[in-house]
Amino acid sequence: MAIGSARVFVTALAVDYRQQPALLLLLRNLHGYQQFNDQQLLGQHVLKNLTEGVMITNAENHIIAVNPAFTNITGYGAEEVMGKNPRMLKSGSLDLTFYKRMWGTLKTEGQWQGEVWNRRKNGEVYPEWLFLSLVRDEQGTILFHVGIFSDISVHEEARRHIEHLAHHDPLTDTPNRTLLRYRLNDALSQAGRSSRKVALLFIDIDRFKSINDSFGHHVGDEVIKIVSRRLSASVRQSDTVGRQGGDEFVLVLTDLTDPAIIGQIADKIMRGINEPCHIDGSHELHISCSIGIALYPDDGCDDATLIKNADAALYKAKAEGRNNYQFYTAALSRASSERMALENALHYAIDRGELRLVYQPQYRLIDGRLAGCEVLARWRHPELGEISPGVFIPIAEETGQIHTIGDWILRQACEQVSQWQRAGLPGITFAVNLSAIQFRKPTLIADIDAVLQQTGLAASQLELELTEGFLMRETQHTLETLYLLKARGIELSIDDFGTGYSNLAYLNRFSVDKLKIDQSFIRGLPGNSNDLAIVRAIIQMAHGLGLLVIAEGIETEAQRDVLVDLQCDMGQGYWFSKPLEAERFEQLLATSQP
Repeated sequence: MAIGSARVFVTALAVDYRQQPALLLLLRNLHGYQQFNDQQLLGQHVLKNLTEGVMITNAENHIIAVNPAFTNITGYGAEEVMGKNPRMLKSGSLDLTFYKRMWGTLKTEGQWQGEVWNRRKNGEVYPEWLFLSLVRDEQGTILFHVGIFSDISVHEEARRHIEHLAHHDPLTDTPNRTLLRYRLNDALSQAGRSSRKVALLFIDIDRFKSINDSFGHHVGDEVIKIVSRRLSASVRQSDTVGRQGGDEFVLVLTDLTDPAIIGQIADKIMRGINEPCHIDGSHELHISCSIGIALYPDDGCDDATLIKNADAALYKAKAEGRNNYQFYTAALSRASSERMALENALHYAIDRGELRLVYQPQYRLIDGRLAGCEVLARWRHPELGEISPGVFIPIAEETGQIHTIGDWILRQACEQVSQWQRAGLPGITFAVNLSAIQFRKPTLIADIDAVLQQTGLAASQLELELTEGFLMRETQHTLETLYLLKARGIELSIDDFGTGYSNLAYLNRFSVDKLKIDQSFIRGLPGNSNDLAIVRAIIQMAHGLGLLVIAEGIETEAQRDVLVDLQCDMGQGYWFSKPLEAERFEQLLATSQP
């Protein structure tokens, strides 16, 4: 009924009032009742549609209510869990101590939240994020326990995936540098307790860069994956195979009692790596590897020392011609320290004026006239004295300093020759060595153009010496660069010919002008019949292709004479002259016939 603007619910009860029959009217405001009813409906709607599971237990911790999401997550219907203890969901993954801490926090603070692992009805163990709270009455007595939880399986899987990516190489799925360090330290700790040995092997694929350059990074990646699989097949499951990056692999061999077995394992690894690699059905590659080995505790008792020493042994294996393994020795550590000192000093050699150029004369053999010179770099260290180019040039190539040093050599040589010409001295051809690393530099052509233009030299005076092995690793970039150099009139020569592929059929493709016969063949002249036959064949075939031939390393008159008889065009060596400082060569140039 309505009383004014209010709607009320009336209940009438017949009663006696002061010994008179009467009606007791109970009035209930329907507006407030509707609010209560709406709130109750809203609560039921929210509970029903929550994506989080809800479970309510009484003071004795028996389940009295669950929502539909509880069933979706656990697989249990409401009728299957009513009156039961929530421990029915436990997976057994968490120990009693965990639950004691959880209940202790819940009772003291009134709530708790954290990650727990429960078991679904189908037996699957899964992670959930659980929030628990207590409902107490005004006297503080516990009435209910309310648990709200969400299935975090997807999040946990994503977390594990991210963690896996953080500790594994994406190409080979083997441990990366971080996980390798952890595995190594763990192996060292266990070996220390058991008095066993641990072997750390550093492995590099020999000349891997040429594979990338010749066939592309796709083929290079396939080679990396093949090597990774072969390494894993060569060791035990308890050992670790990982990739540090590039073509560098690391093996951690654990629980070793007999160091002699390490050499057998290294041999097995090398045999496996040497097997042909078949890629995409169109490439068959033959590869090899170099291995450096350090032992715990013989060569170091901590990870940093073992890593440094294994790397020193690897460097030794490369220096010994690759495709071999080397164990660490104390001598290698000294050599490694010396090499590092040289590497650091080389960074400052140009700025400190320690590098200089010398010029080795080149003569026409038919009449003995000066024809040109080869420009060579020399390094005089203030403490160590003269450092051989055979020592510092490989360091420069490996560290990338060859770009700076090579640019300096080219500019200094051009400026010096230009200075001689401005002084009225005869113009000459001068040869500058160009490493494979410099040849790949994207700005090589532009850099050469700039130096020639700034010094005013003709391109035809510059000769670039390239190694035979580099040219034979033919790529489209190689051919294009050679074409651009030749188009400018720059002469090209192949240095140390005869020590590499020695395939004269390729020479026309590269448009080279000269071959330099390696001094190892000249040294045996005239007495060594094999060297004589080789030198004769090179000269005849080169002339047949229209190429000039220059012999290097001539040290005796007899060698000069036999080369004249063989119609070799040019020669250089100590019989003519050792490499000269700029002032001495200038004097020689001034007295030479035009």
